[in-house]
Amino acid sequence: GVVSALQDLVQQQEAAWLDDHIHALGGLTPREAADDLTRRPDLIALLNEFDDYGDDSPGTLTFDVSRLRQRLGLSLES
Repeated sequence: GVVSALQDLVQQQEAAWLDDHIHALGGLTPREAADDLTRRPDLIALLNEFDDYGDDSPGTLTFDVSRLRQRLGLSLES
């Protein structure tokens, strides 16, 4: 159904974001930043901002930040 299609779209966008060069991460991809101890805090801060944004906008399509953290190997860090 529509909900399933939207969930698939969000997951595709998340997967693309993981390999996108992000200005806030010094031009690194989130995957690269997760492996770079000097950039990891910036990545964690960026994911925390996503958490804050999602709370302000109920019902909007936002990334599943916990799933992103898990895919980046950050799920055990706060």
